[in-house]
Amino acid sequence: MKQRLLLSVFILSFFITFSSLSQTYKVDETRTYAWDGSPDWVLESTHKFTYDNEGNKATKQEIINFPSTQASLQIINWYNASNNIIKSVTQQWNMGWQDLSQSTYDYDGSGNLDFVTTQTYISMAWQNSSRVTYDYDGANNITYITTESYVSMSWQNTFQIENEYDGSNNLKRTTTLFYDSGTMTFTPNVSSTQQLLEYTGSDLSKQTNQIWETGTGWFTNEIFEITIFESGLPKEALDSTWNTFTNMWEIERAVKTYNMGLDIKTEYYYPDGFGGWDLNGRTLIDYSGTQVEKITDQDWVDPNFVTYDRTTLSYDGNGNNIEFISEDDGSGSLMFVSKVESDYSVVAPFSLSSESFNKENFKVYPNPASSVINVFSNIPIEQMELYDILGKKVLSSINNKKLNVESLKSGIYVLKVFNNNRPSTKKIVIK
Repeated sequence: MKQRLLLSVFILSFFITFSSLSQTYKVDETRTYAWDGSPDWVLESTHKFTYDNEGNKATKQEIINFPSTQASLQIINWYNASNNIIKSVTQQWNMGWQDLSQSTYDYDGSGNLDFVTTQTYISMAWQNSSRVTYDYDGANNITYITTESYVSMSWQNTFQIENEYDGSNNLKRTTTLFYDSGTMTFTPNVSSTQQLLEYTGSDLSKQTNQIWETGTGWFTNEIFEITIFESGLPKEALDSTWNTFTNMWEIERAVKTYNMGLDIKTEYYYPDGFGGWDLNGRTLIDYSGTQVEKITDQDWVDPNFVTYDRTTLSYDGNGNNIEFISEDDGSGSLMFVSKVESDYSVVAPFSLSSESFNKENFKVYPNPASSVINVFSNIPIEQMELYDILGKKVLSSINNKKLNVESLKSGIYVLKVFNNNRPSTKKIVIK
């Protein structure tokens, strides 16, 4: 099985399809399993998410490693009125929660991230560790990302990422430079890298990767180029990688096939030495509607394709990915490797703007309820909608301030109330 070298830009079209998550839903819990071959799945870890701000950004994440039922690690996040993170604290469990590290986030007057300061908890006190500063141009493009380390009671520069944009605000160069204390400037060294990007219209069509060689300067070690577009989608691409042992370019060609705009197949070829191409393998993508259901990677072993990797995805009725199963080639046949399960619930919108009216303008009683929900409001209520924890609308009412919930199962629901098309929500418990 040969390494597939093509850059992510060429396969971005299908990743967007299956990785996107509706803004209406949030992840409440994920569970990671390993295959033990008995046959059975063995739980390895559970991640639980809490959303105290009623938005879609977690205020707490707990990590539980099997077989323990006690979380070993938790991350607590705080947000500002714009729902931007302002502080994150990581703690470990050792007969109680103990601080490990924290990061604070500062923003400029335009709401752009200004700098992030990270501290570690040592000897019963927070001590500075690193700081990352962001600079922007007039179009709010990030031009510099500077990282500093805290050494000998002062901040010291370590490295910097420098970005350059074209007239259309497309990123055309990104360079990693390191601080030279002798010259007191950021300069390239043997650890530096550089990417040069070119576009056809607004589509990225070529990326050149370079490394810094002392005495020589920037040396190109990889060129990725989309050679053919079809209806605005990448159709064919070449990836050339410099082999430092043979001092020759190694070239791989990829050809995509689409069906109604969906990427269903990518075939990989290598030069045959006579001016043509030998088939090396392929990636097949199966869909259910527009959602990716299966991704199969195969090598060409004349006269057949041999599968060496397969990923299977399952979704709930709302289009959320609830199961992700990976299989790999083990001793000539596919074997289960890992599985990730995810649970979701509907997002109660985070909003402090005039788009929503104040929750204090309406009250719900009784709560918990078993038969009827009544809404008292000092402003007109045009419509009410009740959603279950999976985001399915189970009841609705127009110009009525009552909902009969006798037929509903016990559990947590979200009531959405509208005034002048502006929504506000409350959590409701049905018993």
